Amino acid sequence: MRTIKIFLASSSELQDERLLFEISINPRNKSWIVKDIFRDLVIWEDFIDAVSRTRSQDEYNKSIRDSATCS
Repeated sequence: MRTIKIFLASSSELQDERLLFEISINPRNKSWIVKDIFRDLVIWEDFIDAVSRTRSQDEYNKSIRDSATCS
């Protein structure tokens, strides 16, 4: 299965819009899975509880790099 990672970043004022986007995209994954494609949405809230040995920005940058290269 091919995974397409989507990194969605925005300011904290747009949290509601990020969550609406997440709610919108995830159910549509069912139609893509039959095509052997999974869209993996990564949003800022995914990093809140992440444990990092470096700065949080380093974790964001890694996720952005991973999003640029699809598997």
